[in-house]
Amino acid sequence: MLRGLVADAEASAGARVRAATALMNRAGLTPAYAVEVRHRDDQQARQTTEFQDPEVMARQILEALPQVVARLPPTEIQAVLQRVEGLV
Repeated sequence: MLRGLVADAEASAGARVRAATALMNRAGLTPAYAVEVRHRDDQQARQTTEFQDPEVMARQILEALPQVVARLPPTEIQAVLQRVEGLV
């Protein structure tokens, strides 16, 4: 029942927190553990949004280019290529 309450989006925030706290107490976990897990999850989320090496990104873009060209109308492709040629 407590797990269902924690996952219930329609339950009040207070009820969800109380249910989560009760589950943690049953499992013998401390609030500090919950903070540690949350911090670790936040760190992982930040790492996944960090920029890659520009060279790797350029290679990935070039690999995807044939699929992009296949989906766009020729006029859009020409317009983009002309802008790119203006940068070079």
